[in-house]
Amino acid sequence: MGVLTAKVTDPDLPGRLAAVFDGAPRRRRRRRSVTASTLTLADVTGYFTRERPKDPDVKAAALLSAADPGGRRVFQVFLDQSDRVCADASGTPYGRQVIARRLDDELLGYLGGSDLLIFR
Repeated sequence: MGVLTAKVTDPDLPGRLAAVFDGAPRRRRRRRSVTASTLTLADVTGYFTRERPKDPDVKAAALLSAADPGGRRVFQVFLDQSDRVCADASGTPYGRQVIARRLDDELLGYLGGSDLLIFR
């Protein structure tokens, strides 16, 4: 297991994650980018539940949201106990990127005007 050097609050992290996910081969399921017309809180929590890595260093999950020409670029990643993004042995972050036209009201309510939501 590896950990990215940046904490989830690092302002450069969305750009670093975008570079990884945008350059990912489509066949690598964990790094796949997906699109959605509306991303819901149920979509987010369902993904975190279904796709949680078996890595013992994974202690939490995070959603990072950023503006995108198509709506919102959302990164769903898994964190260690210090809130750093967990990665596999090759340095690939556990998680996915979603390009969503919009976020549902429930998810927006949990975000509370922020671009970061941590699930413990």
